[in-house]
Amino acid sequence: MQGRAVRYRFARQRSSYLAAALRGLHGVNESALDDVGFRDALLALPGIGPKTASWIVRNRRGSDKVAILDVHVVRACRVMGVFPENADPTRRYAELEQRFLQFCMRAHARASVMDAVMWDTMRRISTSFLNFLVDPGSVLQDVKHRPRREQTRCREAGEDEGMATSAAEAMDNPIPA
Repeated sequence: MQGRAVRYRFARQRSSYLAAALRGLHGVNESALDDVGFRDALLALPGIGPKTASWIVRNRRGSDKVAILDVHVVRACRVMGVFPENADPTRRYAELEQRFLQFCMRAHARASVMDAVMWDTMRRISTSFLNFLVDPGSVLQDVKHRPRREQTRCREAGEDEGMATSAAEAMDNPIPA
Protein backbone atom coordinates (compact mmCIF):
# COMPACT_ATOMS: atom_id res chain seq x y z
CA MET A 1 0.00 0.00 0.00
CA GLN A 2 2.00 2.92 -1.34
CA GLY A 3 5.28 1.78 0.17
CA ARG A 4 3.83 1.04 3.63
CA ALA A 5 4.08 -2.31 5.29
CA VAL A 6 0.67 -3.88 5.83
CA ARG A 7 0.18 -6.37 8.64
CA TYR A 8 -2.70 -8.81 8.69
CA ARG A 9 -4.09 -10.11 11.94
CA PHE A 10 -3.88 -13.88 12.21
CA ALA A 11 -2.41 -14.21 8.70
CA ARG A 12 -1.33 -17.85 9.17
CA GLN A 13 -4.69 -18.87 10.59
CA ARG A 14 -6.59 -17.09 7.82
CA SER A 15 -4.39 -18.54 5.12
CA SER A 16 -4.90 -22.07 6.45
CA TYR A 17 -8.69 -21.51 6.58
CA LEU A 18 -8.64 -20.13 3.05
CA ALA A 19 -6.60 -23.05 1.71
CA ALA A 20 -8.86 -25.61 3.42
CA ALA A 21 -12.02 -23.80 2.23
CA LEU A 22 -10.76 -23.73 -1.34
CA ARG A 23 -9.99 -27.46 -1.19
CA GLY A 24 -13.44 -28.16 0.32
CA LEU A 25 -15.18 -26.01 -2.26
CA HIS A 26 -14.36 -28.59 -4.94
CA GLY A 27 -16.64 -31.02 -3.10
CA VAL A 28 -19.66 -28.68 -3.19
CA ASN A 29 -22.01 -29.41 -6.09
CA GLU A 30 -23.54 -25.95 -6.32
CA SER A 31 -25.85 -26.71 -9.23
CA ALA A 32 -27.55 -29.51 -7.27
CA LEU A 33 -28.37 -27.22 -4.32
CA ASP A 34 -31.01 -24.58 -3.73
CA ASP A 35 -29.92 -21.30 -2.15
CA VAL A 36 -30.27 -22.42 1.47
CA GLY A 37 -28.64 -25.78 0.70
CA PHE A 38 -25.74 -24.00 -0.98
CA ARG A 39 -25.36 -21.71 2.04
CA ASP A 40 -25.40 -24.74 4.36
CA ALA A 41 -22.74 -26.46 2.26
CA LEU A 42 -20.57 -23.34 2.53
CA LEU A 43 -21.06 -23.37 6.31
CA ALA A 44 -19.38 -26.76 6.42
CA LEU A 45 -16.17 -25.21 5.08
CA PRO A 46 -13.57 -24.09 7.63
CA GLY A 47 -13.61 -20.41 8.54
CA ILE A 48 -16.98 -19.64 6.93
CA GLY A 49 -19.80 -18.57 9.23
CA PRO A 50 -23.45 -17.86 8.45
CA LYS A 51 -23.01 -14.20 7.53
CA THR A 52 -20.16 -14.93 5.11
CA ALA A 53 -21.93 -17.93 3.61
CA SER A 54 -25.12 -15.90 3.15
CA TRP A 55 -23.12 -13.07 1.59
CA ILE A 56 -21.59 -15.49 -0.93
CA VAL A 57 -24.99 -16.97 -1.85
CA ARG A 58 -26.62 -13.52 -2.09
CA ASN A 59 -23.90 -12.14 -4.32
CA ARG A 60 -23.43 -15.26 -6.44
CA ARG A 61 -27.13 -15.96 -7.00
CA GLY A 62 -28.98 -12.76 -6.14
CA SER A 63 -30.90 -14.76 -3.56
CA ASP A 64 -33.63 -13.46 -1.27
CA LYS A 65 -33.83 -16.82 0.55
CA VAL A 66 -30.94 -15.94 2.87
CA ALA A 67 -30.18 -12.87 4.97
CA ILE A 68 -26.91 -11.08 5.63
CA LEU A 69 -27.28 -10.19 9.30
CA ASP A 70 -24.43 -7.84 10.11
CA VAL A 71 -24.26 -5.48 13.07
CA HIS A 72 -26.12 -2.68 11.25
CA VAL A 73 -29.03 -4.87 10.12
CA VAL A 74 -29.34 -6.46 13.56
CA ARG A 75 -29.35 -3.01 15.18
CA ALA A 76 -32.09 -1.78 12.80
CA CYS A 77 -34.18 -4.89 13.49
CA ARG A 78 -33.81 -4.37 17.25
CA VAL A 79 -34.94 -0.75 16.93
CA MET A 80 -38.00 -1.77 14.88
CA GLY A 81 -38.89 -4.63 17.22
CA VAL A 82 -38.29 -7.32 14.59
CA PHE A 83 -35.57 -8.80 16.85
CA PRO A 84 -35.59 -8.86 20.63
CA GLU A 85 -33.21 -6.48 22.38
CA ASN A 86 -30.88 -9.35 23.29
CA ALA A 87 -30.72 -10.73 19.71
CA ASP A 88 -27.34 -12.35 19.12
CA PRO A 89 -26.65 -13.58 15.57
CA THR A 90 -23.48 -15.37 16.69
CA ARG A 91 -25.66 -17.75 18.72
CA ARG A 92 -29.04 -17.69 16.95
CA TYR A 93 -28.41 -16.76 13.33
CA ALA A 94 -30.94 -19.20 11.85
CA GLU A 95 -33.76 -18.01 14.13
CA LEU A 96 -33.02 -14.33 13.49
CA GLU A 97 -32.72 -14.97 9.77
CA GLN A 98 -36.21 -16.51 9.74
CA ARG A 99 -37.61 -13.50 11.62
CA PHE A 100 -35.96 -11.15 9.15
CA LEU A 101 -37.20 -13.07 6.11
CA GLN A 102 -40.75 -13.15 7.52
CA PHE A 103 -40.56 -9.41 8.17
CA CYS A 104 -39.50 -8.84 4.55
CA MET A 105 -42.26 -11.08 3.25
CA ARG A 106 -44.91 -9.23 5.29
CA ALA A 107 -43.51 -5.90 4.11
CA HIS A 108 -43.63 -7.14 0.49
CA ALA A 109 -39.94 -6.29 0.14
CA ARG A 110 -37.04 -8.29 -1.20
CA ALA A 111 -34.66 -9.33 1.57
CA SER A 112 -31.72 -8.22 -0.56
CA VAL A 113 -33.14 -4.71 -0.84
CA MET A 114 -34.25 -4.53 2.79
CA ASP A 115 -30.91 -5.52 4.31
CA ALA A 116 -28.99 -3.29 1.87
CA VAL A 117 -31.11 -0.27 2.81
CA MET A 118 -30.88 -1.07 6.53
CA TRP A 119 -27.13 -1.56 6.30
CA ASP A 120 -26.54 1.68 4.44
CA THR A 121 -28.85 3.72 6.65
CA MET A 122 -27.64 2.35 9.97
CA ARG A 123 -23.95 2.69 9.15
CA ARG A 124 -24.48 6.39 8.39
CA ILE A 125 -26.68 7.33 11.33
CA SER A 126 -25.16 8.58 14.57
CA THR A 127 -25.98 6.88 17.85
CA SER A 128 -27.43 10.09 19.30
CA PHE A 129 -29.75 10.55 16.31
CA LEU A 130 -30.77 6.90 16.50
CA ASN A 131 -31.59 7.35 20.19
CA PHE A 132 -33.69 10.39 19.25
CA LEU A 133 -35.60 8.35 16.67
CA VAL A 134 -36.24 5.55 19.13
CA ASP A 135 -37.18 7.71 22.12
CA PRO A 136 -37.45 11.40 21.22
CA GLY A 137 -38.90 12.34 24.60
CA SER A 138 -35.89 11.25 26.59
CA VAL A 139 -33.44 12.98 24.27
CA LEU A 140 -35.46 16.21 24.20
CA GLN A 141 -35.84 16.12 27.98
CA ASP A 142 -32.05 15.91 28.18
CA VAL A 143 -31.75 19.03 25.97
CA LYS A 144 -34.33 20.84 28.08
CA HIS A 145 -32.16 20.39 31.18
CA ARG A 146 -28.88 21.62 29.67
CA PRO A 147 -27.17 24.54 31.38
CA ARG A 148 -28.58 27.94 30.45
CA ARG A 149 -25.30 28.97 28.76
CA GLU A 150 -25.71 26.24 26.09
CA GLN A 151 -29.32 27.29 25.45
CA THR A 152 -28.15 30.91 24.99
CA ARG A 153 -25.57 29.86 22.41
CA CYS A 154 -28.28 27.95 20.51
CA ARG A 155 -30.56 30.99 20.71
CA GLU A 156 -27.85 33.33 19.35
CA ALA A 157 -27.07 30.97 16.47
CA GLY A 158 -30.75 30.55 15.61
CA GLU A 159 -31.64 34.27 15.68
CA ASP A 160 -29.68 34.90 12.51
CA GLU A 161 -31.94 32.63 10.55
CA GLY A 162 -35.22 33.29 12.36
CA MET A 163 -35.59 29.66 13.42
CA ALA A 164 -36.45 28.02 16.72
CA THR A 165 -33.69 29.00 19.10
CA SER A 166 -33.35 25.73 20.99
CA ALA A 167 -34.96 22.33 21.29
CA ALA A 168 -36.12 23.26 24.80
CA GLU A 169 -37.80 26.44 23.53
CA ALA A 170 -39.42 24.51 20.69
CA MET A 171 -40.87 22.08 23.23
CA ASP A 172 -42.24 24.95 25.34
CA ASN A 173 -43.84 26.56 22.27
CA PRO A 174 -45.14 23.72 20.08
CA ILE A 175 -46.33 24.50 16.58
CA PRO A 176 -50.15 24.73 16.54
CA ALA A 177 -51.94 21.99 14.62
